[in-house]
Amino acid sequence: MRSSRHSSRHSSRRAKRKKWNKQQIFMLSGAILLIVLLTIGFFTYRNYPNERSVDDAYLSDPQEFTMIDIPQTKSLLFDSQNNALNRIDTGKVYYQGISGKLQSRIKRNKNEIYEELISYDNNGNAVDELEIGYISNTSKYLKCAVIFKNKISIYETIPSNKDTTKEEIVTEYLISPQMKFTRGKTHTKL
Repeated sequence: MRSSRHSSRHSSRRAKRKKWNKQQIFMLSGAILLIVLLTIGFFTYRNYPNERSVDDAYLSDPQEFTMIDIPQTKSLLFDSQNNALNRIDTGKVYYQGISGKLQSRIKRNKNEIYEELISYDNNGNAVDELEIGYISNTSKYLKCAVIFKNKISIYETIPSNKDTTKEEIVTEYLISPQMKFTRGKTHTKL
């Protein structure tokens, strides 16, 4: 009788231990799955663009856009108080490398100056064009850009109805190794 009680207790302990082991495995599996899902969600959130206007090529292969490495530089029209604006007649070469070249072109009207960025492939053929600067003597609208690595950030300052406030819009473009400009995120600052 004693041995049957002893074996009964022993088998009861084994059953409890097996049940406890199954619960531990289940909880551990659930915790690992949760960590994996949170990690995937975090990296997806950080790397997913804010707007749907980004080209599908960027979403499918972001590594494609990392070859060009331009040192940070400001567009010619970045400083609107610059007295040398009257002397800006030609553009500027912002990048020249194995992928091609980025060069700006200045256009003038009576009271306006425009800066356009033109990309060329490594054979010298024009690939893409983008307005990166605008200044007018008559309005307080201003557009200028900062180029860094493979990204162009275009800043537009637009006066609001009240003279005291201005709205600033920042639009980003990515530069592919094929020298194409792809629109990315847009932010609005007040």
